[in-house]
Amino acid sequence: MNMKQALFNHFFENKRRRLVLFGVIISVIIGAVILFSDYGLVKLFNLEYRKSTLEDEITRQYQIKDSLQKEIRAMRYDTTQIERIAREKYGLVKPGEEIIIIDKEK
Repeated sequence: MNMKQALFNHFFENKRRRLVLFGVIISVIIGAVILFSDYGLVKLFNLEYRKSTLEDEITRQYQIKDSLQKEIRAMRYDTTQIERIAREKYGLVKPGEEIIIIDKEK
């Protein structure tokens, strides 16, 4: 092998190594941008998780709203419900009824 050919091979290998290194660096940069930018995969997964938890919270709040609306309807129109609340909350009694107080501690 002559000196000229050895230098050519050495130069070609260095050029190839630099090209591979450049490709790796570019790939790492592109991968980092894809993963960690404002529009990256990490942000996307976090937003999807938050969306899911907010949808669950909305569903739970609708259920609470429905149960409260049923309770409001019962308080407006159901006389037995109104009577029960009047007895429990305000201690009201019908004429002729006696109140018996039970001590829970004994």
